[in-house]
Amino acid sequence: MARSLNGIPRVDLHHLGPVSVEVISPSMELLARLNMASDAVETLWNETNSTRRTPLVNNRIACMASWEKQPCRQQDDPDNSSRVRTSLYAGLECAHLNVVFLPYKFFNAHRLAPSLGLAIQPVAVSGLTLYGSPQEPKVLLAKRGPEVTQYPEHWECVPSGSLDEPLPDTSAREGATLIDPSRQILRELQEETKTVLPDLSSRNTLPDIHPFSLLFDRSCDTFDIGCLISFDWTPKSLLSHGNTALPNSEYSDFKLLTPSQAEAFLDAPERAVVPVSQSLMRAWMERHMDDTI
Repeated sequence: MARSLNGIPRVDLHHLGPVSVEVISPSMELLARLNMASDAVETLWNETNSTRRTPLVNNRIACMASWEKQPCRQQDDPDNSSRVRTSLYAGLECAHLNVVFLPYKFFNAHRLAPSLGLAIQPVAVSGLTLYGSPQEPKVLLAKRGPEVTQYPEHWECVPSGSLDEPLPDTSAREGATLIDPSRQILRELQEETKTVLPDLSSRNTLPDIHPFSLLFDRSCDTFDIGCLISFDWTPKSLLSHGNTALPNSEYSDFKLLTPSQAEAFLDAPERAVVPVSQSLMRAWMERHMDDTI
């Protein structure tokens, strides 16, 4: 059963623990529902873009089909592109998500006209990125730009974004492909901060990445996979914005905050913070005070 997370009523915690994601084919029922609404979807899409300075892009996004708790699967990492120790999770309870990829215009229509009955719930990833030693960590925050469709000019944890549609995986069962959220969240971090990381083929320079929660933001009807990203060093480009492309279309500012600074930041009444990021930060601050991070 879901529960409100850390007193933030718009965010439900569905699972605390490892998360896995599998891409499946859309059901016949879903395809029929999309087909019936196609004319209305197209009209809403054109109306939305007619009012925007920068038109939305109709990329395919991951949407929840179903999810269940099951024993974790061990995943191999032959190219050292991730440091998630999935073997340590083997046998633990994992939230296993089945997702389908649909054009963004269908979610736009669901958001603007729920009466269409599309019932589309995107699945995103939100990272809680920490820099420095475990004893003196700092969390990375960024301010969203004014042109984004959800939570414009709100502060949020970085990185945050959608799941990329993967290439077919011949090792998966027919019609299904596994997604590793940890690899995608690392790519999002590089893209959003413009941070040049060291040689990513070396495990010694990569962060520790742990998908550790499944959240649901009721205000925007979106699931979020929460990932903890821990660096034991701080890129210079985050200390001086000389190597970052700011402002950009997604973010206008960055901050690195200690736990006490983060608490004051969240408590400031004039501060607008994305609800999922509030939940992740408050959970991190509580755990840091308990010396468990």
